[in-house]
Amino acid sequence: MHKTVLALSLLAALSAPLAHATVLQNGTLQVGIDDGGAIIDQTALIGLAYDPSGKGNYANDLLWPGVAFGFTSVGVGGSYDTAGGEFYQGANPFGYSLVSTSATSLTQAGAYNGLGLLQTVSLSGSTVHFTVTLTNTTAASIDGVTYAVGADPDLNYYSGGEFETTNSKNSSGSGSAFGALSGITLTLADVSTGSIKGLISSQYPWSVDPYALSGASDFTAGTDDLDLALGFNLGSLGAGQSVTLAYDYTLAAVPEPETYAMMGLGLVALMAARKKRAGRSELTVA
Repeated sequence: MHKTVLALSLLAALSAPLAHATVLQNGTLQVGIDDGGAIIDQTALIGLAYDPSGKGNYANDLLWPGVAFGFTSVGVGGSYDTAGGEFYQGANPFGYSLVSTSATSLTQAGAYNGLGLLQTVSLSGSTVHFTVTLTNTTAASIDGVTYAVGADPDLNYYSGGEFETTNSKNSSGSGSAFGALSGITLTLADVSTGSIKGLISSQYPWSVDPYALSGASDFTAGTDDLDLALGFNLGSLGAGQSVTLAYDYTLAAVPEPETYAMMGLGLVALMAARKKRAGRSELTVA
């Protein structure tokens, strides 16, 4: 547990102005999205909550408790700004405003240093899907465009007070964090199409710098208070040119021992039923 960082994070949360937030939920997931577009809701202290049963019992926030760490960063020409994160909570440097919203989705529009930003967030089962379109709204080329997102999953906090997760790299654009105490896995994956490729990172201390995160995959595998982050190096955008990236946060739960037992009993019952039907078929033939 990194107590110093936690204390600083809480201090930042208390001192920063509360951002308006939109809460999405579908029975399996409950997600708070703030004005800056990050997974973080200071107002209701909701970040990312999960009920694998699908009954909407959102007992535990897996980003403890929605104010600790979830960020979005945009870079242009070597400089960048961040929404969310430890020290940027409540900030809306991208001027996002709600375009539309429903129980399970929202669309936000904003701008940053000549870029038009359009973000859509939607829930599907146990996945939070993000689609972000960046458009050059100027009459000249914009160079050095980068984008980064990430979160610090505290999957074990409500199961034992631990902030550590065990992180593993699935591919160049996908990584997972596993909470041994909670039995929950969070996966962050780039699902962009075409030539857009995101690089996965896992670090402590955490970084929100889109240039660092998109320049190289710095993935620390193992158990620590690690984050998961994706960096996108989008290069240059010509006048009027757009680029779209997409990524998913997906949660999965390891069945508890009782569930395995029930699955085993179900399998035994199924085999017995098949054997019984087979016996009846043999009697009929005879």
